[in-house]
Amino acid sequence: MTLATTEQREILDNLPFSILGTTQMLPMVKLLAAMDMGQGLLDRFILLAPVCLRPSPEETNAAIDTLSDMTLKDISKVLETIFDNHLNKKEYQFSDETKGLYNELTKAFIDELNEALMTGNVPPKSKKMDIISRMALVLHVLDHTVLELLTGTENPSCPPAEISPETFNRAVAFTEYIESQRCIMMNVIDEIVVTTMDSECQQPTAEQIKAAILQSPGPYCTARSFKQVGPKRLRSVTTAEFKSTIQTLAAFGNMVEIRVPRSANKVSVFCKKNPQPLRDTWPEGTPCTFDQYNEAYQKPSPAALTENIRNRLTEEGF
Repeated sequence: MTLATTEQREILDNLPFSILGTTQMLPMVKLLAAMDMGQGLLDRFILLAPVCLRPSPEETNAAIDTLSDMTLKDISKVLETIFDNHLNKKEYQFSDETKGLYNELTKAFIDELNEALMTGNVPPKSKKMDIISRMALVLHVLDHTVLELLTGTENPSCPPAEISPETFNRAVAFTEYIESQRCIMMNVIDEIVVTTMDSECQQPTAEQIKAAILQSPGPYCTARSFKQVGPKRLRSVTTAEFKSTIQTLAAFGNMVEIRVPRSANKVSVFCKKNPQPLRDTWPEGTPCTFDQYNEAYQKPSPAALTENIRNRLTEEGF
């Protein structure tokens, strides 16, 4: 039993659950990708997507006729029978031949794991051996119960205590199939994660900051206005970086420090030079062109350049 409220959550250990009937595979994979924190959650999922081809009308009619002739009409009868037969504790084990098959498969899996560890490769992340033994038990009980119900047995008996090699081999084949389904899902998740992952953000260079300041709108630029209208990738530039950069732009303007009301610190303002005298002497290697500088200079200053700052600049002769 699982109890979940806003106050507490109680989930029993080793509690299996099943999601049946979903056709929206991509949304489910996206949800699992969001849940995956690298703690092995997805390695515990058994994903089965049967090949469900659309049947022809003849195949549909044949299936309906076959089902109507069956004595077993409801899957709930199977589950009830299995439950009734296991009210008292029932133990199952592999036959001697099946144990040999299981040991051979386990050794092959361990050899593969050890080889990966010795060669420095990523070891296989799989719960295959645990799943195979459990799947063999499920098939053993389910096959026996369903077969007896289909043959009209009123009260099906408990399955034999030993699991045969045939059942074990079918469990291996089925587990390998669902493992392949999970691998396909993991590949899809990898594609989703790669395409949605934020690209690596490089630290802004001095030349990028210079270009952004020279192309900021209006004749004035402060650290605050730079963050407001500058390129998004440069908005992490600190006030100290902004101040040190405008000190290197003496050929294009002056740095003025002014004190404004309700501010304990002085505000550093970069006052650009009028573009026209610079047209014929535009320095080579400047991180922006004269036309870009001139166009930005003619634009109105951003709102971050307050009236108090403008008044102080006017008083200072800028």
